Amino acid sequence: MPSILIAGATESDSEQFRQKAANILDSSMGSVKFVSGNRDAPIIMVEFRSQLCPWSTDFRLNVFPKLKEKYIDSGKIFFASIPYAHDDGDAYVMGLSLCSTNETFWPLVNELYEKRESYARVREKGREISSDNHEVVHQILGKYGIGPSERESCLADNSSKEFLIFARQLSNHLGAYGTPQYLINGKLYHELSWSDIEWLFGELSD
Repeated sequence: MPSILIAGATESDSEQFRQKAANILDSSMGSVKFVSGNRDAPIIMVEFRSQLCPWSTDFRLNVFPKLKEKYIDSGKIFFASIPYAHDDGDAYVMGLSLCSTNETFWPLVNELYEKRESYARVREKGREISSDNHEVVHQILGKYGIGPSERESCLADNSSKEFLIFARQLSNHLGAYGTPQYLINGKLYHELSWSDIEWLFGELSD
């Protein structure tokens, strides 16, 4: 597969670091939850997303469906989505969503984005889930098979936490230090609207 590290790799990069990322993306979980599209596509696009970021929300709900239909499903782009936890609130939601099945992961993530304003609030120095609104998140998770016992098991298992830490390190390694950011064939972009996407990839639709 084309490694998403191609764009950010340098001679001094750790081979072990690159291999760990490739193994995750090639796994049965990673191939559904983190990557999509033609692995031989001429363009590799990496999204760095936060569950609580309003701009990540806008991209996921309003831009990504068009991108998927026009460029990913047609085989023109290989797409990877890397979760980027800004703080404990972000990590709480994304960590629990990672405990969903491959089949329910993206429907769950999209509903969490759709209802973000009902459980998340933005502070001056960051984003957080207000303590009285954890129940909203729990209700959404419950619809996708993550009830109280599953939440307890998920939180007790450090694998999701360890992955989010690695994903943050991977993002920083590739030059991304916030959300939303996008690495497209080695060039880093910040917020992208649909018109920006059309301008960048317009020649691919010919």
